[in-house]
Amino acid sequence: MGSQPAGKPSDCRVTSWQNRVLEIQQRAYGNTNVRISVTLDSLGKIAVERGDFVTAQSDFSRALEGARSLFGDENYVTAVLKADLGDAYLRGGQYTLAGRELRDAVGVLVAKLPPGDAHIGAAQLSWGRWLLGQKRYVEAEKQLTAGYEILAKQAHPPADRIREARQDLAAVYDALQEPQKAAKFRP
Repeated sequence: MGSQPAGKPSDCRVTSWQNRVLEIQQRAYGNTNVRISVTLDSLGKIAVERGDFVTAQSDFSRALEGARSLFGDENYVTAVLKADLGDAYLRGGQYTLAGRELRDAVGVLVAKLPPGDAHIGAAQLSWGRWLLGQKRYVEAEKQLTAGYEILAKQAHPPADRIREARQDLAAVYDALQEPQKAAKFRP
C-alpha cells in the first residue's frame, strides 16, 4: 500500500466521515430537506472527482428525489441536480439516461435563471458533450459554445470544465471539417 500525503485523509476515512455527516443531518432534519439535498449533491461531486460515477449517480439521484418533492420539476434547484445527475450518467457511460436528464435540465435552467448564469453554462457543456457523442455536431457546437462563453466569463472559471469544453469544441470543428476553428481550441 502507498502512503498518503501528509495531512490528506484516505478516501475511506473521508467517505466514512461524509456519511456520518449525512446521517446526523437526516436525524436532525429528516430525509426531505434542502440541507440533505445539498449534502448529497456535494457528496456526488466528490464522487465524480474520484471517478466513482456509480456513487455519484446514487448521491445525485437521492438529492434530486428530495428536491423534486420540495420544489417540483420546474424549479432551478431541481434542474441543477438533474444536470449534475446527467453529467454523472454521461461520464459513467449511461448515455440514454444522460441525454434525458441533460436536455430537461438545460431547458429549465435557461427558462428560470438569468442569462450568463454559471449553472446554465455547466449544463450546456454537458449537454453539448452528449450531443457530440451522438454525432449531432451542429447542435453540439451551439451548446458547447454557449456554455464555454458563459463559464469563461466567470470570475473563477473551472479550469477542468474549460479544458474539456475546448477539447470538445475542437472535436466538433474537426467533424465539421473546419480546421481553422478547431485550431483555436487546441493548446
